[in-house]
Amino acid sequence: HTLGVALTRLRQQVLLELGFDARLRGAEPPLESAAAALVGAFARRLPAVRELLDSDVTAAFQGDPAARSVDEVLLCYPGLHALIRHRLAHELYRLGVPLIARVIAELAHAHTGIDIHPGAQIGEGCFI
Repeated sequence: HTLGVALTRLRQQVLLELGFDARLRGAEPPLESAAAALVGAFARRLPAVRELLDSDVTAAFQGDPAARSVDEVLLCYPGLHALIRHRLAHELYRLGVPLIARVIAELAHAHTGIDIHPGAQIGEGCFI
């Protein structure tokens, strides 16, 4: 999938979450423009997320003498897999989309056994 396709699908899910939240609060249903704005803000944060992930990969590679390559770290380290998902979920959480963020966190937990709340702030260069 391309980033455009992924962001379109994310926008659909964000609209569903906003609608769910509006129903819980007894508020008016959200406009699609609200979902588009949130996803646009998320997309603009992706370069910064990439920089954090690059620092995480470097920390894992440099912090584990058994790591033979960055590719090995990317493919085989569950801590890094959890951090990738966390960093994306955290951005959604910060933007006010906590349910989708929580689902991403729970999928990461199920996949890796590592449970990180999407609201947790993790600095750069983390190695789990």
